[in-house]
Amino acid sequence: MAELFLQIGKRLRVAEAHRFAPYGLTPAQGRVLCELADSPRQLCMGDLAAILGVVPRAVTPQIDVLEEAGLVRRRTDPHNRRSILLDLTDEGATIRQALLKQRRLAAEELFAPLANQQRTAMLALMEAIASPDHTESEPDGGRSLSLRG
Repeated sequence: MAELFLQIGKRLRVAEAHRFAPYGLTPAQGRVLCELADSPRQLCMGDLAAILGVVPRAVTPQIDVLEEAGLVRRRTDPHNRRSILLDLTDEGATIRQALLKQRRLAAEELFAPLANQQRTAMLALMEAIASPDHTESEPDGGRSLSLRG
């Protein structure tokens, strides 16, 4: 099962990369734009790194590219001069919307072989797994899940 999830994830990333290429962006850069747009608070470089699950120095090259493209702006935090705040520009917000549309189209293509009822069931199952309430406990009472199960 885990291997199938990895294969599906890889297929979606490849489809996104293909669809994001005309914008000159990668799926990782698209995710940065989404995190900046969706955050309920102003993010600094360290916050963004924590959200993405990477070390802060891994964020810098992504922000460099996005800033050079005019999609993100850096500014010094007026309350902590050592902290760099990140702002999504108007163009960044517009591109983010376009990328979301491309991501939806890539997902629609990937899941096209499924009937509507299957998609609905799969969505419910994935939401249950992705839920913050989902714990790391063993859902099958300790029995191992088959790789194909």
